[in-house]
Amino acid sequence: MPDIDSVPGSPQQQHQESHPMDSSEDSYNGIYDEEKHAGKKATYADETETEEDSPFEMVRAAVSNKDNPDLPCLTFRSWILGIIFAVALAFVNQFYWFRENSIVLNGYVVQLLSFPVGYVMALVLPKRKFNTFGWEWSLNPGPFNIKEHVIISIFAGASAGTAFGIDV
Repeated sequence: MPDIDSVPGSPQQQHQESHPMDSSEDSYNGIYDEEKHAGKKATYADETETEEDSPFEMVRAAVSNKDNPDLPCLTFRSWILGIIFAVALAFVNQFYWFRENSIVLNGYVVQLLSFPVGYVMALVLPKRKFNTFGWEWSLNPGPFNIKEHVIISIFAGASAGTAFGIDV
């Protein structure tokens, strides 16, 4: 009886052809050939770029796998907008939960509304720097960025659900 992996056209054979690293000894399965990789020293950036790249083409096209550590995320804008949207979303969801046909707002509403509000805040807030206990901070550290937008969405997403204990 032939080995199932050697049958042409089998799902295993197609997988090995489309993913050659999975079947070789070079892949991450606990085996590391030191002679083969002697003199090749991979940097941390090279390793993370290949490991963090999504297997889905649509995700790779839309989302970058590189991070800019210089972008601020926990800023005055993100805290204020995150708290406001979290309280507003929790209030609206809880208030309308008791209707016969309940209305529920989810995180998409916050994502759509927080970006223009954050952009306007970046234009309006002063850029003056403050010094508190030796720590320098600003109300407006620069343009509104994706990290602040994600933090605001996480704040509000944590409060989007209605407490099930109240629905007794």
